[in-house]
Amino acid sequence: MLDPRHRTRPEVIARHPVHVLLRVTREVGTLRKLRAYRAIRGALGKCLATRSNYRVVHVSIQSNHLHLLVEADGKLALTRGMQAFAISAAKRLSRALRRKRGDVFAFRYHATPITSPTQARNALSYILNDWPHHRHDARAPWRIDPYSSAEQFRGWATPLGYARRREPLPVAAPTAWLLQPTATRAPRRSAPTRSRGPIRIRETRYGFQAGQFPHAEYLADRVLSLPLSARLTDEQIDRVIAAFRQVMRGPAS
Repeated sequence: MLDPRHRTRPEVIARHPVHVLLRVTREVGTLRKLRAYRAIRGALGKCLATRSNYRVVHVSIQSNHLHLLVEADGKLALTRGMQAFAISAAKRLSRALRRKRGDVFAFRYHATPITSPTQARNALSYILNDWPHHRHDARAPWRIDPYSSAEQFRGWATPLGYARRREPLPVAAPTAWLLQPTATRAPRRSAPTRSRGPIRIRETRYGFQAGQFPHAEYLADRVLSLPLSARLTDEQIDRVIAAFRQVMRGPAS
């Protein structure tokens, strides 16, 4: 990925949230451990308590990078807010990981403004459901990523099934219309009891019940399979294209 220091920063409008990516250096090691979690939690708490024009509304901690969903009153507010967060997080991570020298973050940050409900819904789904992409969910007892603010999100399709943790990541309640449930219709992909595609066929044809095969249901909610064959007729190809477009547009309101 191109170092964002060499890119022109996008303009920031208060009503448009921003998806921010921040990577750590290789020397820092993985962030998915308790000491690093608490360090980042402290930096988030400090920003939440001291800054009103810069608000982190969701966060995801992966092995070597952070995803932040941020609301800022403008470009300057975003820049200074990210600087404050990065400095605080770097100091806390260095203390927690007992590093005396060296950079913590590989570069400043990469920012993508969120300008439409579809983009907001995709950003929420990506940030809160990013851990399967990195295989952090393997054998995990959680249905949501414990190294994210997913438990603060109120739009899941099914209840979480357990009490809140003692040390949740402190994030601000979203104020932008694009992050309200009426606009995003919620990233419901994580619900293990959703039934569509092969899962619906399984229930109607073979009589199995939702929840009996959680791994298959988990994959069915995240994998889009397209039929590919030289024997497909033009009519079948048109049906595939129409179905793909419908999936990408999302459910009708």
